[in-house]
Amino acid sequence: MMQNLQKTKGKEISNGNQRKKGDYSGVRRQNEKMNPKQMRAVRLVDVGKLELQKIPVPEPGPGEALIRVVRASVCNGSDGALYSGHREIPIAYPWMVLPWTIGHECAGEIVALGPEVTGFRVGQRVASLRYGAAFADYQLVNIARDALFPLPDSLTYDEATFI
Repeated sequence: MMQNLQKTKGKEISNGNQRKKGDYSGVRRQNEKMNPKQMRAVRLVDVGKLELQKIPVPEPGPGEALIRVVRASVCNGSDGALYSGHREIPIAYPWMVLPWTIGHECAGEIVALGPEVTGFRVGQRVASLRYGAAFADYQLVNIARDALFPLPDSLTYDEATFI
């Protein structure tokens, strides 16, 4: 759904949150169609080979949050090492099975919460740090295991991915 934007002295206001001029993060454009059952994901299918695939949108279980990814950053250590083969998956990440949705640093908005989640709410802006799924439309985060941080209104999604 397209959010209404209004300009106020060089800053855009979106749902009451002030954003820096030109920061349209979190704003879905009219031509973007959401399919709640499928999402796009950049997947490592083999060393040196990435594919853009459509995969099912995960559903949050107990203690999990589903994030709509707005921005993701490339980790200079793990993402490049996985792609290039400098880190052997069976040794460095024995739990990882190819194809794997890469990326682990992202910022976005919580769109669904599983049972037993406290301290977070749907619609909340957050940043996450977990192995996998940041290079996708959605990322499933286990709150007890992974890092999930609320974002203050003073940070844009772009800035949050660099912290």
